Amino acid sequence: QFRMTVLDVGQGDAIFFEFPKGGNMLIDAGKGLASDQGRWVVAPFLKSKGIRTIDAVVATHPQEDHIGGLPTVLDEFKVKNFIDSNASYRSKLAERLKGKVISERAHHVVARRGMSLDRFKDIKIDVLSPSDELVGDKNVNNACVVLKITYDKTSFLLTGDIEDKV
Repeated sequence: QFRMTVLDVGQGDAIFFEFPKGGNMLIDAGKGLASDQGRWVVAPFLKSKGIRTIDAVVATHPQEDHIGGLPTVLDEFKVKNFIDSNASYRSKLAERLKGKVISERAHHVVARRGMSLDRFKDIKIDVLSPSDELVGDKNVNNACVVLKITYDKTSFLLTGDIEDKV
């Protein structure tokens, strides 16, 4: 079955997809630090499903309420592909996450408008944003990875925290 599970991480996102012909994808993982949603919500959910490997992790943008739980996810699971906009954002958390992606040897994919992520059979994943111009925007919300995921007649539009400009 094609499944989308939205995990309650409070503010932010954590959305998990399971694809019918194999494969899975996690979009964001909520806040980190003391209220690490990766540790308290995302990891227990994935482990309860018997998942040990995540085929693709998408960080919509590098703000704490979206990537805070991702360091724990990278610690607890084998992540094959890490997808983000590679937007510049100065924070200790963003730098820590970049280091984890490198040390865990996840394949880093920089998402740009017009790309298709053809990693899953019968699933179409189109990157609708960001463009190169938006990645340099002062407002990092405008550099969000925006995806349209389609299976058969069902589709989902995932927008992160995009604003009017996008």
